[in-house]
Amino acid sequence: QHSVIGWRIGGPMLHVDPRAGSKPLIKPLAALLSLDPEEMETTLDFGDVAFTGRGVDDAPLDIGIEFKTVGDIAQCCRDGRFSGHQLPGLRKTYDYSWLMIEGTWRQDASGFMTTFQGPRRGWKSLPGKMRASEFEKHVLTFELCGGVHVRYTNTRADSVRAIADMYRWWTDKPMDKHTSHLAMHQPAGLANMSDERKVLAAFPGIGQKISGAVEKYFKGSIYWAVNAPASTWAE
Repeated sequence: QHSVIGWRIGGPMLHVDPRAGSKPLIKPLAALLSLDPEEMETTLDFGDVAFTGRGVDDAPLDIGIEFKTVGDIAQCCRDGRFSGHQLPGLRKTYDYSWLMIEGTWRQDASGFMTTFQGPRRGWKSLPGKMRASEFEKHVLTFELCGGVHVRYTNTRADSVRAIADMYRWWTDKPMDKHTSHLAMHQPAGLANMSDERKVLAAFPGIGQKISGAVEKYFKGSIYWAVNAPASTWAE
C-alpha cells in the first residue's frame, strides 16, 4: 500500500532490518512479543525498526526507529551521516520517528564523554574526544529542529523492552484512546473523602479542612448547601 508520504508498511508486524546494527534485536523482540523472527526480518531504506501504528480514529501511521549506540551517534555527529542522510529519510518515510540511543555515558572531569564498558574495563573515554556539551547540543538539534523524538536506553535489554512498549502503545488501541495526559490530579488527602465533601471542598473559601464541618452541617446534601442563605454560611 502507498500513502501520501510514499510508503505504507501495512499490517501489525514489527519489521527489523537484519543488517549488522539491528540484527541482535530480532530474536529478543520476537520472544517478547510472540512474533515470528523470520517474518520480522525486512530490509529497510531508513530506520532499523518499523511498524504501522493506530492513529486517531484508527488511521494507519508509519512508525520508524533509528537504533544507535552512544559511540555510533557521537561519530554521526562529527561526520554528518545521520543529519545529512538518515534524518531526512526518516522524516520522509515515517509519520513519527525516533532516534534510540543505547549506552551508559557520563562526562569526565574535563567535560569529555566517557562510556561504561563493563565491570572489568570500567569507564573509558569515547573515541574522538567529544565533549558532553557538544553531544547534547547535537542531539537537542536533532530533536527540536530535525523533528525526530529521542529516547535513551542503558542496556540492550532496556532497548528491547522500550521498542516492545512502543510497539504495544501504537498497536493496542487508536492514538486518541490513550488518555493518561487528561487525568486530573487528586491530592492524597482527598482519596478517603466522600464525593459530596470533595464538591464542598471546591467551594470558594472552603477547602479541605473546613469541608468536613460543612458536610456535617448540611448532612451531606449538596442541594441544601447550594441553596443555603448567606447568613447560614456566615454562621
